Amino acid sequence: MPNKSKRRIFRILIVSFIVSFILLVVVSLYALRQINVNNAFSAQVDHTNVVISEMYQLDILVRDLDVQEQGYMLAGDSAFMEKISEIEKEINTSTQRLKDMIADNRQQLKLITQLRSLIVLRLDALENNLKHYDPSAPRRLPFEYYKGRELKQQSLSYITTMQNNEYEYLLERYKQKKNSEKIAQNVVQTLIVSFFIITLFLFLILVREIYIRRNFQDQLQKRVIDLKRSNEELEQITYALSHDVQEPLRKIQIFSNRLFYLKGDQEQTIEVAQRLNRSARSVQTLLEDMEVLLGLRKDQYEERVSLNEILGNVLSDMRQQVQDKKAIIQAEQLPTIKGNYKQLQLLFRNLIDNALKFSRENEPPVIAIRCNTITDEQANAVFTNEGNEY
Repeated sequence: MPNKSKRRIFRILIVSFIVSFILLVVVSLYALRQINVNNAFSAQVDHTNVVISEMYQLDILVRDLDVQEQGYMLAGDSAFMEKISEIEKEINTSTQRLKDMIADNRQQLKLITQLRSLIVLRLDALENNLKHYDPSAPRRLPFEYYKGRELKQQSLSYITTMQNNEYEYLLERYKQKKNSEKIAQNVVQTLIVSFFIITLFLFLILVREIYIRRNFQDQLQKRVIDLKRSNEELEQITYALSHDVQEPLRKIQIFSNRLFYLKGDQEQTIEVAQRLNRSARSVQTLLEDMEVLLGLRKDQYEERVSLNEILGNVLSDMRQQVQDKKAIIQAEQLPTIKGNYKQLQLLFRNLIDNALKFSRENEPPVIAIRCNTITDEQANAVFTNEGNEY
C-alpha cells in the first residue's frame, strides 16, 4: 500500500475517533446537564405542591377559627377559648412558613404580607367581639362580629388567590419539565445515532485495513525470513571479526609487556606501556562483551560468581578514568550470586561509566555501590507496576 494512502487512512481514523469521542463526551455532559435541569424542575414542582398544601392548611385554620368563635358564643365554654389560642399560634406559624417558602416570589410575598395583616385584624375583631358579646341578648351581636365575618372572607379570598397563583406556577413548571425532557430525549437520540454512524464507519475502515493487511501477509512473512537469515549471517560475521581482532590485541599485550624489561629507568616509558597494556585489555574485554551481547538471545551459562571480584576487576580496568574524574568509590561488601560472569561485568562497567560520564564538571563524583535482598513479591511489585521509583 502506498505511504500516502496509509497516511490518509490513518488521518481519517484519527479524525473519526476524535469526533466519536467528542460526541460521546457531549452526550454524557448533556445528559448530566438535563438530569440536573429535570431535578431542578422536579424540585420546583414539589416545592409548589408543598406551598399549596400549606395554603389549604391555613384555609382550614381560618375557617376553624370562625367555628370556635361561634361555639364560645353559644356555649360560653372556656375550652373554646383555649382552642382559639391554639389556632392563633398555628396560623402565625403557618403564615411564617409560607412567607419563607415563597420568599423568591415578589407577587406572592406581597399577598402573604397583606394576608397576615388581615389575619391580625381578624384576631383583634374576634377578641373585641367576645368582650362585648352579651349572652343574655344573643340576637344583639356586636359590631366586631360582623367585622370579623368580613375580614374572614377577605382572608379566604387572599388565600384562594395565592392558591390559584401557585396552581399556575405548578402548571407552567410541569410544562417546562415535560418540554425539557422531550428536547433532551431528541438531542440524546440524535447524538447517539451520530455516534453509532461514526462507530460503524470506523469499524468498516478497520475491516478494510485488516483485509488489505492479510493480502500483504505472505510478502511480509518472506521479508521476515530474509531478515532473519541476514541477521544470522551478521552474527556469524561479527563473531568471526571478534576472534580475528583478538589476535593482534594479544600481540600488543606481548610487546607492551616486553617494555617492562628494557634497560634504563625511563619511568615515563613504563607508564605509557602500562596504559597501552590496560587499553589493549579494555579493547579485548569490549570485544568479549560484544560476543556476550550477541549471545543474549541464546542460553547463557550461569555459575556462582563473586560480585566483589567483578567490581574489583572493573575498577582496575577503569582506574585511569576514575583518577581523571577524581571520583570517590564507596562500595559495600557484595554477595556471591548465580549469574553470567561476562554479563554482570558488562553491567558494572556500564553503570560506573555512565556515572562518570554524566557527573558534574569540577566536582568529584561520589559513586555508592550497595546491595539489598528483596523477596519475589517485592521484585514483582517493582518490575510490574508502572510509575515506581527504584
